[in-house]
Amino acid sequence: MTLENIKNMLAQGGFSPEALEAMNAVLASAEARGSITEEEKQKLLGLIDLETDVAEIEATAMEDAAMALEGFAAEAGAAVAAAQEELKAAEDGLLAEIGSITPDTVSA
Repeated sequence: MTLENIKNMLAQGGFSPEALEAMNAVLASAEARGSITEEEKQKLLGLIDLETDVAEIEATAMEDAAMALEGFAAEAGAAVAAAQEELKAAEDGLLAEIGSITPDTVSA
């Protein structure tokens, strides 16, 4: 595998622009010499590991946010249902009271 192949694979890897820029700088240095050093390999592997860790943290944060939103939606749904029940009870009470008022009770 050539350094150019590695560069192309990294470009398609979905890395952040910052990490990809750092990786390309390491590869450019290696390309200028015609070979990659052990230190450069370790830098690339370290960047890949860091990006993997960040991606896992982001995925966990997104899952947590989704769960929180689902919980919020359930609580909001329950609150809306309770408010609708209270409103219905108030309307029923009002209608009952209006129904108990007859023309002869109004004039009294």
